[in-house]
Amino acid sequence: MRRLLALLCVIHAEEEIVSIVTTAEGFERGATARQLPAYDLYNRAVHAASINDMAPAVQMLEEALTIFPEMPEALINLGNFYGDLSGDGKMELSHAIDLYQKAIQYADFPRITAQAESNLGNLLQRRAGKDLQGLAEAAEHLEKAVQADPTFMDARFNLATLLQDLNRIPEARAQYRAVLELDPTHGNARLNLANTYFEAGASDEAAKIQWTLVDDDSIAESVRLNALNNLGQTYRDANRHGMAEEVFQRAVELFPEDFTSLANLLIARRTLCNWWMYEDTQRLLVDAARKACDLLDERLARNASIHRRDVQLPLMPYDASLLQYVDLVLGRRVAAARTLQSFGKRKAGPPQLKRRTQLRVGYLSFDFREHPMGYLTRRLVSDPVYVQAVALSYGEDDASNNRARAKRGEFVELFDVDATKAHALMQHADLDVIVDLMTHTRGARLELASESVAPSGSSLMVSYLGYPGVAGGVHWDYTLADRVVLPPEHAKGIEEPLIYLPFSYQANDYAPSSPAILEQDLVPQKYIRYCNINQVDKYEPVSWGLWMNILRKTPGSTLALYRMRDPLGAHVVRHLSEEAEVRGIHPHRIKWFERLPRKQHAQRIASQCDLFLDHLLYGAHTTGADALWAAVPLLTISGWGGSLKDQAGRFSSRVGASLVRSLGMDKYVLMDTLRDFEDVAVTVPRHKLREVTFAATAREPLFDAGNSVSNVERALQAVYEVTLAGAYGFHVVSDPRQKRQSDRRRDCWRRQAAHALGGNEETPCLDDADYAVNIDYKNESDPGPSLERIREGTSHRFVAAYPQDPNALAFRGLSYHLNGDNEAAVPYLRKACGEAPWTSHFWFNYAHVLRQLERPHDAAAAYLTGYRVAGRGFADDAIRSNLEEAIRASCKVEKRSELDALFTLSALEPENDNRRLGVGAALDDLGRGSEALEEWFHAVRLRHATLQQQHTAANELRARTEAYHARIAARQRNKLVIAIFCDEYGQTWWPAWGPSSLATNGLGGSEEAVVFVARELVKLGHSVEVYNECADDDLGLDSYGIRWLRHATYQDEEPPDVFVAWRYHVSTAVVSPTSNVKVYAWLQDLPGYNSWTPTFCDGLSGIFTLSQFHTRSLPSHAQSKAYETPNGIDPTFLRDGMNKWDLFVYGSAPNRGLYDLLLVWPRVKAAIPSAVLKVYYGFSKAVVKWGKQHVPMFDEWRNEVERLLEQDGVILEGMVPHDTLAQAYASAGFYLYPTTYPETGCVSVMKAMAMGAIPITSRYAESVVPELTDVYDLGPASPRVAGTQVPVTLLNWRPPDPVDDAWRDAYASSIVDAARKARDGALDGHRRDMKAYARERFLWKHVAKRWEDHFLGKVV
Repeated sequence: MRRLLALLCVIHAEEEIVSIVTTAEGFERGATARQLPAYDLYNRAVHAASINDMAPAVQMLEEALTIFPEMPEALINLGNFYGDLSGDGKMELSHAIDLYQKAIQYADFPRITAQAESNLGNLLQRRAGKDLQGLAEAAEHLEKAVQADPTFMDARFNLATLLQDLNRIPEARAQYRAVLELDPTHGNARLNLANTYFEAGASDEAAKIQWTLVDDDSIAESVRLNALNNLGQTYRDANRHGMAEEVFQRAVELFPEDFTSLANLLIARRTLCNWWMYEDTQRLLVDAARKACDLLDERLARNASIHRRDVQLPLMPYDASLLQYVDLVLGRRVAAARTLQSFGKRKAGPPQLKRRTQLRVGYLSFDFREHPMGYLTRRLVSDPVYVQAVALSYGEDDASNNRARAKRGEFVELFDVDATKAHALMQHADLDVIVDLMTHTRGARLELASESVAPSGSSLMVSYLGYPGVAGGVHWDYTLADRVVLPPEHAKGIEEPLIYLPFSYQANDYAPSSPAILEQDLVPQKYIRYCNINQVDKYEPVSWGLWMNILRKTPGSTLALYRMRDPLGAHVVRHLSEEAEVRGIHPHRIKWFERLPRKQHAQRIASQCDLFLDHLLYGAHTTGADALWAAVPLLTISGWGGSLKDQAGRFSSRVGASLVRSLGMDKYVLMDTLRDFEDVAVTVPRHKLREVTFAATAREPLFDAGNSVSNVERALQAVYEVTLAGAYGFHVVSDPRQKRQSDRRRDCWRRQAAHALGGNEETPCLDDADYAVNIDYKNESDPGPSLERIREGTSHRFVAAYPQDPNALAFRGLSYHLNGDNEAAVPYLRKACGEAPWTSHFWFNYAHVLRQLERPHDAAAAYLTGYRVAGRGFADDAIRSNLEEAIRASCKVEKRSELDALFTLSALEPENDNRRLGVGAALDDLGRGSEALEEWFHAVRLRHATLQQQHTAANELRARTEAYHARIAARQRNKLVIAIFCDEYGQTWWPAWGPSSLATNGLGGSEEAVVFVARELVKLGHSVEVYNECADDDLGLDSYGIRWLRHATYQDEEPPDVFVAWRYHVSTAVVSPTSNVKVYAWLQDLPGYNSWTPTFCDGLSGIFTLSQFHTRSLPSHAQSKAYETPNGIDPTFLRDGMNKWDLFVYGSAPNRGLYDLLLVWPRVKAAIPSAVLKVYYGFSKAVVKWGKQHVPMFDEWRNEVERLLEQDGVILEGMVPHDTLAQAYASAGFYLYPTTYPETGCVSVMKAMAMGAIPITSRYAESVVPELTDVYDLGPASPRVAGTQVPVTLLNWRPPDPVDDAWRDAYASSIVDAARKARDGALDGHRRDMKAYARERFLWKHVAKRWEDHFLGKVV
């Protein structure tokens, strides 16, 4: 027990606090005797470290921890050493993390806890690079540090920077402001806070904070330096480049050893085209960049930190590409260094890919917008061929067509999305390949391409298009390029392997119709018009000197440049004007192109440039393609720039070479030396070269956007398969044997030209600027060329590329024709026929143009050639019509008869029923009635037989079979079987009419007569079949017991008892002459009667006419067969209404008096202010078709009528159901009808009278109107006398007619007088008697009874 107590006493003595110690950080703590040496060692270690004596410091810290393992301060400081946070030692991150975690465990002061958590968070952040999970863990420790000690500024500041890196800007700003509350002078917090505003585009707010730092002499020099550089960048972003130059100059003066400031100054001056000290400055920067890359490589070799604070790169990859003396190797080293500093580490080997049938490819970009990159990439995302494309967009939505196009497919919105959410969205997209379209370019978010955000562990990462160079390896698996921009001999030493596309890597996509280039656009001017439309930051003194030499050797020539918006534009104009004068060139020879919308800009290039002079160092990319597409040759060089020994040229200097090689123009415009460049520019045969360029744009692969997309996708598929096969890391050459010429490309141009000319049989496979060409060309801000110019320009490009192609020749001719130049069209159309004489439509087009040139004989010969080529069975009504006109015109010129022409046409197609109907019509017009009737009967029978073969639909055949059986059943019950045949031979005004039409768009009087007389005949006990072109819904037996069938299905098997030929007497031809059928002709109109021969009339059982007037119109030998059965009304449609005294209606076709009514309406309206005229019927499609065929200048007349319909008090109701029309008549006081049309039945007047609308008509004697209206018509007492064309002839086209003018005045007075009498009640009895009269006389039951009497022989 004592020994134990003694031991305890010893232990107690050793652990007894014997002293209070104070650490170097100022923490006081009780120390035991055993711990005192440890504290001594710790304080000595801190002192050694303070004088940079690191080795003994580390040794003493380790000894101290051997004595006292729980000392948190020692654990933290030793962790700092191994984490390379405070020294320059070798990184042992795992050991450092373990030390910090122990320090957190043993910490006995909040501040120590905060320090350990903060240092651990910093170390984890550095280790994570862009790994989101690691960054999230780092943020947790920094937040714990802030919680442990809210006054710990370093922890807050580090947390803020991490949040800023994660794009969690509001949280970052909150932490920066918290730091500034603790220390308002904290320079880096102010600096970074300004950066958050700069990155958000709030330049004014950023500059305000940055100026406070620049003008604060008390802050650290490093902060002030960063503030100056950041302020300069802010001014650059705000287009205040002059201010940016001043700020960067100040930075260089204050800190002459800082190469970042020097680089920024060079960039600012380059943008301003201020080349002072340009040569010396870039040499200094190149040397500094090389040393920085050497330092980074050295630190990587010993696993030391390569953070930006450890290695300062003076150049970014894009800026390096603009310096002449950055050679191939250094350019790649800068790109790799930039990537390493961004990602923190190299990619861990090839991705683990999965095999699937179709790759999912994500295109990552800032520029799915109105931007050159937006145009280059739009096809990739909107029109994939072999892959599933996904747009990964982190640029702001500018509501452009390019943006809408990108959204057409899968679209992942990454704008203003932090890295964590971006990671989740990209993982969800399930991608196999990610194509980074930005890489090191301005606006790129490199963190989105990092391994932790993009799913690069399971997908390939490919750099493409945006950055003109290799990505620098490290993280990208491949770079897409071509063999010109990155020749195989340049590939040596490249970290990431290359994918070689077969032609130019640049995926150009242009609207085929913009610019629309015509022959006159390519005519050379007196003086050469050079141009270069690149951004000004690509200008450099060597190229400028070369251009000025060219101008000096070509007197009168000019050079057009792109003018940036002010204030930058003003600076550039001033500097370049001075540079021109120094070289002996007057500034007036430099022309400045202001900014224009894309299509207008393209047209300007085409019309104002002859030769594009490329830059040497950073050549034209999209702008070069713009020029080439506008048929402006691009004079370029095969590569320039690099070290003094190596002038082979980097990627950015070789893009022009890639473009012209892909266009097949390299032998003309691709130079090897500056001397060659200058000589060709001076002596170039620009007219010829423009023509060659123009032709190549449609023939060569450079502008085949669809093929470019296919090539990119096939290349991605190939590299994916290579990786799956275990050959990751090899260069891949995709489709190296692909042919330059393509039948598909030619066919695409054929389809595009056809589309531009108005054809729509095939969707064009070339794109017209946007996926909706009509939308694009209706863009008010950029309307583009006119339709006429589009037609001509598209066909011009097609024929220039394929001058022997018959389609190209034909389309060129048609474009001239459509634009009104038939003389220019003829040689192209004739040549097209010569190239492809077997193509009938070439001959027809050629003939059509010849006919318009009034060369009828040549036109007829071309038509006949086309007809023979087309062969039997050719069916095109328009062509037939044109052929007919041409032969007629040819016969007229040759003094042959019209009938000769028709017989010629009919002989071409003896089985053409329409042709024979035309011959019959011509014979009838010539008074040769018997021959006309014979021709018509033959044509009708031929037509009926042809249609019977075509109409074999199940519902049609079923209806016919049911009708056939119904005939048999009807006869068994002693019923009459009555067939009403209604073929209209293509002349119908009411397509697909039938009983259902009564409830939809209504029917004409002649059509509704069929419906209602059939119903009444059924009521009398008969079986009725109606043969017409009824709709499918009407086909078969209706609710009234009528059978509706297609006229093509009429058969004479078990023939009906009665056959009624409605409207057209020639329909009787379908009845077999041997059948025992009573045949009637039911007339509705006033046909020509030459073919109503005595023999024909004798074969009829009767002729149903509609009135006495109708009967009187028949030939005398036919009047004995006439039987008057007027039209009627159905009692179910009778309505009673208000019959308002000031409400008027017009309810007939517009050609039957509407125009004259509208002419007098202003007088009626003036006398009766409350008057309203409702107009029914209107301009239906059938009316318009009839008018265009039969009425001269119908469109002008129609336009005038429609204008008059807009008068005050006039309401156009148009087509309405019958019930609606009946109610309208019942509401109106009067029916107005000043017609001069030879009405035979006039159902509309009958209905109006029956509903109480008193007729005020013309009492036109050559019509049925006076018979119907009797004593109830309140029109002028003197009937109107006028020609039948008066209703469709504008007043100022008619010959003077005082009598008719006086009648119209009287008509207006009649309307006013009648309305006033009705207002006063004076017409009540008149209206009542009229309704009773009409409702008794005009009933269909009377008509049906009269028909029945005739059928049954009760009428003599």
